[in-house]
Amino acid sequence: MMKKIAFAFFLSLAWSLGFSQNRAHEIDSLKHELAIATSDTSRVLAMDELALTYQSYKPDSSIHYSQQALMLARKIKYPKGEFQALFRMGFTLGLVGNYPRALEMQLKALRIAEKNNFLLGKAGVINRFGNIYRDAGDYSK
Repeated sequence: MMKKIAFAFFLSLAWSLGFSQNRAHEIDSLKHELAIATSDTSRVLAMDELALTYQSYKPDSSIHYSQQALMLARKIKYPKGEFQALFRMGFTLGLVGNYPRALEMQLKALRIAEKNNFLLGKAGVINRFGNIYRDAGDYSK
């Protein structure tokens, strides 16, 4: 029994170390893409990918890259990038329990999705509303 527990522990440790190395490599690669991006839309998309990569384990970094992507997307009038940045920020804020701000970001993303006929984006936002209300314990909504 002890051997099985020890084996499971070492297996999970090895898996997590390998996963961390893969994540670090992915982040380095995305930062490189951001540094060499030749267009502002590419920069917005690279920042969104960085935000996604950081989302689960470094939410502050995820929010930072989402905010940067949002500012640039608004500056260049890129609705898809603005939508993605707001959606990502709302998703991350929900993960850390800031439900009012998460709902605020998702509502802004929904307005952009409706205005630009982003049907999959709209569906994703509506799904996030449900997840946020569930996580907040507000089952009536």
